[in-house]
Amino acid sequence: MHHVLIDFESEEEVKVENITERWVAAARANADLDDLQEGVNISPYQELKIAFDGYAEDEDEFEDLNMESYAVYIHKEAASVGFVFPEHDSTPWAVVQRPSDELCHFVWYDKENATYSGPALAESSENSEVPWVILEAVINKLSSRHSN
Repeated sequence: MHHVLIDFESEEEVKVENITERWVAAARANADLDDLQEGVNISPYQELKIAFDGYAEDEDEFEDLNMESYAVYIHKEAASVGFVFPEHDSTPWAVVQRPSDELCHFVWYDKENATYSGPALAESSENSEVPWVILEAVINKLSSRHSN
């Protein structure tokens, strides 16, 4: 007897997940990886903010330097021609997010396995007031604009 695994994510959801992971890979490729600073924009694309967000913690609450977290900020107007991602306000301990204007999505990079992962974008969008259909359109338009 064969068991079939059913993947409930649509192909479109998987595609947008891969797009954000490619953006993080491009950001890492252009960043000084020996001097990553939390909250600092390392995006090679003016329309996006991609910021290092620290490391995972192991079961003993020590930093796992092999698991890097990146915050990917996607503004609802990012697909507009000439758009430049606006700076965030910040406090000494956090970036002040704008859920009415943007999505904040986290992508993990596993240095040991050279892989990217994270929650579903649609799941991340639940914390944003921007409708998923708009976010998805922005992601796809930026992907087309920046594809090699």
